[in-house]
Amino acid sequence: MHGHAAFYGAYVMIVLAMITYAAPSLTRNRPESGSSLGYWAFWMQITGMFGMTLSFATAGIGQVYLERIMGMGYLDAQLKIQVHFLMLIVTASIFTIGVALFIYDFFRYAPRFISDDEPQLNVVDARSNA
Repeated sequence: MHGHAAFYGAYVMIVLAMITYAAPSLTRNRPESGSSLGYWAFWMQITGMFGMTLSFATAGIGQVYLERIMGMGYLDAQLKIQVHFLMLIVTASIFTIGVALFIYDFFRYAPRFISDDEPQLNVVDARSNA
């Protein structure tokens, strides 16, 4: 549980923030304030990761309680905590949809090959000089 939340929070969010910050200057016609699709992608990823973390946490606590305190066998305990893994599938699906929306939002604008800061060079047709 901790690994999923820590990796996503510490590394993935930093990379996504840098991509989102740089994207308007690297693409054409992308609004600097972001798009509603990008905001949906962000919140679906956050919600999905939070739900996955809670699902893992409650499943782990339940498994420890059932096996160590109640003395239940492994397979019997797995049947009792199965609902937590169903919630894991639901929240992981929400997370995956958020990732797909982010990828789509990233690639839906064409790249900008010429910077606005660089002066434009006038290309003279070689035939006109002859």
